[in-house]
Amino acid sequence: MRFSMLLTGLAGAGLFLSACASTEPERLEDIETRAMAACPAAVERSNDAGDYSYDLATCECIAGRITTPLWSDADSAYSGDPMPIRDAKAIARAIRQGATLKDGLEAAKSEISVPSANSVNTCFSKY
Repeated sequence: MRFSMLLTGLAGAGLFLSACASTEPERLEDIETRAMAACPAAVERSNDAGDYSYDLATCECIAGRITTPLWSDADSAYSGDPMPIRDAKAIARAIRQGATLKDGLEAAKSEISVPSANSVNTCFSKY
């Protein structure tokens, strides 16, 4: 009995240590990859709901903004800071989980910074 308790304790400690070892910071590239992979399903959900405003190219543009530097007033270009991880996760969540892309992006809008929202908005510029 004492031996099984020791094994249980060691197994629990091993799980704890392996969880701690894998707490590497999330990378924007990984978040973007997951968002890109979710685009076909997001467009399909939107179309199934009767919303044809978003196509695959638009969704991929939105996901691609995750790794695009934010706008810099210093040189009037997208050469500024990287998108904050928190904003990137909100955008990816909008793509992966929104009932439609419109619904997901509306929800994300309240969670992300103005510079990140401005970056995403470039995917909807009118010609």
